Amino acid sequence: FSLVGGWVIGIQAALLGLALSFYHDATKINVIFATRGLWVLAIVAFLGSFFGNDEKQTAGKAFHWRISGAILVTIAVIMVIFEKST
Repeated sequence: FSLVGGWVIGIQAALLGLALSFYHDATKINVIFATRGLWVLAIVAFLGSFFGNDEKQTAGKAFHWRISGAILVTIAVIMVIFEKST
C-alpha cells in the first residue's frame, strides 16, 4: 500500500503543478487544494472498509467532527471562489 500511496501523492503533486502552469493563480489553486481533507474523509468513509481501515467505526464522534470541519472548510473555499470571481 505504500507504493500506491506514493503514486497517489505523486499524481496529486503533478496535477497541482499542471494547474499552476495553466491557470497562473496560486491563491485560488491553493484554496481549492485545501478541500483535499474532505476527499480523504470521503475515501475513508466509503472505501476504507474495503482496504481494511475501520477508522469510521472506531473513531466514533471524532470522525464526525472531522467530517464537520472538512465540510466547513469546503464551504469557505466555495465562498472564496465565488467572491474572487465577481
